[in-house]
Amino acid sequence: MLRKMGIFLAALAFGVAAIAEEMRAIEYEAMYEQFVARAEQGKYVKATPGFTVRDTELDLSTLTVIIETPQGERIDVEIEPALGASNFPIDKTLIGSKVLTNAPSGTLGFILVYQLELELTETWSRDDVVGSIEEFQEIRDQLGFFARLVAPDLAGFIVMFDNDEAPTATFAGETIEGKDSQLLLPIESVREDDFSEIIFSSVPSEIYFYLN
Repeated sequence: MLRKMGIFLAALAFGVAAIAEEMRAIEYEAMYEQFVARAEQGKYVKATPGFTVRDTELDLSTLTVIIETPQGERIDVEIEPALGASNFPIDKTLIGSKVLTNAPSGTLGFILVYQLELELTETWSRDDVVGSIEEFQEIRDQLGFFARLVAPDLAGFIVMFDNDEAPTATFAGETIEGKDSQLLLPIESVREDDFSEIIFSSVPSEIYFYLN
């Protein structure tokens, strides 16, 4: 009797898992179709490497992030804070950091922070780097705030991977699974405090951001 009950429970658990997997697949397909529709309308931005943060200027109302393009051109990105200039968590951490976009200012800030997250994660995971976890976490939290501040027009993003056929993104104890070397994330996933905790299964090769 107990054996039959165990078999029944195992079959039930398998059925529930299969249904959950099917629902995830349906949700993923819906997200992908939404991305394609937005892309066809021109509401997407492809990330391109090579931009560098050269300087920042801050007055009482506006933060200016000075970007240098691969061709040596200067782009001044002006960002007005939602809660006053004192809330800008920008310091020398940004100077000399690579930026992954040629997009408008809001998206620029978001991708800038995203790339810094990758660089910081890789740097601080090395044994030869001296620094405390507390300091690293503080930087991540600041960058996460900056991302939320300057990216109000983003709806989400699709991340492409060269060497990861089934990529994943993990944050706040939840894992989103991708397939076919791509991963879709709605902006709500990284808009709030979860942004500073997001971890990808491998380093992305291309990033597309789609807008509201």
